[in-house]
Amino acid sequence: AYRLRTDETLQRVAVGRQLALDSGAKEHSAAQFLAAVQQEEIAGQKYAAGDFKEALAAATRAEKGFEGARLSKIRRATQAVQSAVAAQAEQYAPEGVARAQSLLAEAKLDMEAKAYSDSNRKADEAAQQATQAEVQTWNKRGQEKIAEWEKAYAKAVADFAEQRTPELLAESKQAGVAAKAEFAVKNYRLSHEQAVSALGALERADTALGDQAQAAVEEMRARLTDLSALAADETGRSLLTGLVAQMAACETARETHDLRSVFTQAQQFQNTADQTEAQLKSHNLAAQRDRLLAQVQKAKQQGITLFMKESAQTIEQMLQQFHPSARAEDYAEAQQELAAGAAGGEPVLEHLLRPAGNHVQQPRRPGPGLHWGEVDDDGDELVTGPRVTPDVLIHPDRRHPVEPGRVGDQHPLPLGQDRSVGGVPR
Repeated sequence: AYRLRTDETLQRVAVGRQLALDSGAKEHSAAQFLAAVQQEEIAGQKYAAGDFKEALAAATRAEKGFEGARLSKIRRATQAVQSAVAAQAEQYAPEGVARAQSLLAEAKLDMEAKAYSDSNRKADEAAQQATQAEVQTWNKRGQEKIAEWEKAYAKAVADFAEQRTPELLAESKQAGVAAKAEFAVKNYRLSHEQAVSALGALERADTALGDQAQAAVEEMRARLTDLSALAADETGRSLLTGLVAQMAACETARETHDLRSVFTQAQQFQNTADQTEAQLKSHNLAAQRDRLLAQVQKAKQQGITLFMKESAQTIEQMLQQFHPSARAEDYAEAQQELAAGAAGGEPVLEHLLRPAGNHVQQPRRPGPGLHWGEVDDDGDELVTGPRVTPDVLIHPDRRHPVEPGRVGDQHPLPLGQDRSVGGVPR
């Protein structure tokens, strides 16, 4: 069986060798033609030795070799056309690639008709046309990509990529410069590849910037929520109007991927937010101070300060010296001081229509902040009715010229100078 198959294959090898010679393969594909001749000789040697299996294998290689040598020009032209098409020459160099495809088709027909001279010529011309079309294609695509990179790079710089994604921007710049260098020496395909790499780095930078923009918007939203908690009245809420508008504009910029506007507006927002926070805190402290002053004034109008005059004057003087705008930075402490003031002046500020009974008011000396003394209640005095003159003793940190001789509902011990109600001599 191997012998019969080898005999048939060797016959086809002889025909193929002659066709290859006729097509000029010995000249235009010399290496491939000679390799086929060597395989034909090996097949003969193996056949003579009775090794028909190896003879068949060598004969098969010789047959394919002669065919390949004969069709080598057409195959090269076919590869050139395919490469041009893969490079998108039908889009960038349509006339050139169409001409190459037409010539290739004619070369194949001439080869079948054994018009080898015409076939080889047309195949060579087809390969040349395809190669030129591909070069033109890479030239145009390289130019496009470099221009695209330059535009994208400028936008990345405008979007603060130098400050926010410096490593990716540097990577892109390096590849972009290389793309230009390769283009200058007409390595258009490599130039295109470098430009694509440069754009890839910018795309990663853009993604990172987009994430940062989203984070900036979320930070603005959180800051606005915190400031809203400080807006205790209509005046406070009106101070947030500008920030709300800035927030909306920033969100719109993020949705349209206008990253430069996002980062610019975010910075402006934070600056405005700092100012607004100070204004809100100052306003709240002023409102709190004014409420306390109003209570003191009401106490005066109702005559309650007749018995607490010095304490009321002390509270009023300290409130008038309180500057809200100067205390915005230590807002929490200032609030506590005002709250302490309200607690310390409770008989004046919070019990305007109720007598204090037998109390001793002992305010401390004014310090740098608003701190008042507390009212000490012995707990066993009889409470009088509303607007009834109470038995009360206003006692700052000094002696009164005149002390009452007796106090109702008390034992004899506390009566007299420098004695507190329900207490012992000082």
